[in-house]
Amino acid sequence: TNWCALVSMPTRLTRERVYVMEQQLTPTHRAIIETLSIVRVASSSQLERLHFISGTSVTRLRMCIYTLRRMTDLGLLVRWRRSNGGIGGGSEVFCYALDRPGQLIARPESARRSKHWLYPYPDVTYLPHRLAVTEVYVLAREAVAHGLTLKKYEPEPICWQRLPMSTSRTVRPDAYLALAGNHFVDHLFIEVDMGTEWPKRINEKLKLYYRYYVSGQEQYKLKGVFPRVLFLIRDMARKQQIEAVIHQQAHDARRLFRVELQEAAYGVLAGLPHNEHDNQRSHNQVQ
Repeated sequence: TNWCALVSMPTRLTRERVYVMEQQLTPTHRAIIETLSIVRVASSSQLERLHFISGTSVTRLRMCIYTLRRMTDLGLLVRWRRSNGGIGGGSEVFCYALDRPGQLIARPESARRSKHWLYPYPDVTYLPHRLAVTEVYVLAREAVAHGLTLKKYEPEPICWQRLPMSTSRTVRPDAYLALAGNHFVDHLFIEVDMGTEWPKRINEKLKLYYRYYVSGQEQYKLKGVFPRVLFLIRDMARKQQIEAVIHQQAHDARRLFRVELQEAAYGVLAGLPHNEHDNQRSHNQVQ
């Protein structure tokens, strides 16, 4: 994505300085760094829900504010204020990403010799979408409270898949996740739709997913299973528009896709493994 442009790392950020910072980290600091290394950007409320779950709501908020401020002061995080709405809502929040030292700590030792770092501030155009994708990760983590296990979560571009025999055609979901229960694993490609793509572009995206399905590449990796493509939509009008484009696809292709409102995302993720009548589920029985 555009906001992840590589920038040369200043030489003054020495390995010794990063080492000193690392020695000051608590388990909560490390967990926040790990989360931001996965999702790239998160709001303060999202980080609170993930990492501050004990005590009263006031206690959780205070601990979250104190910890994030401390990490920002140490140079591990960068933050900025923005108005926020929609999925992961709230009227005004701080957003956080890993600054250069945080990125170095998050990297494996073999990667720390890199002379480049990811510019932490997302383009304002893409920030609402990035936060909406982060919300899916947060909801998946919260679904664990319903007896599920988040076996795997891959953000973009890790989850992107190139079509076989193609040098340019790539399926580009916003994320891939696998949620497991006692006797099954549900696999999902996530498409967070912000209403900015024309139906023609959605049609091209659906056909690309179908071509990838027909290739059998994903089924080979997942032992016969192809992930359900879950579109999370902002409003009912857009939901109907996407469903109309899906209905135009070949019959065999339609069953690959599911469309739900973003506000219902938690129920969809937590409820997928328990809905015995939903023939749109893609699941793999754990052996």
